[in-house]
Amino acid sequence: MLGNVAWLVSFLLFIWQFIVLDSADRSMDLALLSQHYMLAFVYGAARLLPFISNGTTIIFFAYILMLLTFSVGFFINKKTRLRLERT
Repeated sequence: MLGNVAWLVSFLLFIWQFIVLDSADRSMDLALLSQHYMLAFVYGAARLLPFISNGTTIIFFAYILMLLTFSVGFFINKKTRLRLERT
């Protein structure tokens, strides 16, 4: 769950820096921090959505892909632990 808290903070930073603020008001340090957190998932998002060339949209979907990956792993681990406790 701690990984998802860091995800949420980084996602909120991304939304604030790239959706709410314009380029003149954007802090480059915060913008880079919010992009670097999910950098490993950008390739997957770009492969899933090859028809989108907007970088902000690709990064947004990379965040969603990261959340889905971590959530599926969490629930599979929880289900496996419950199954092992029953035996």
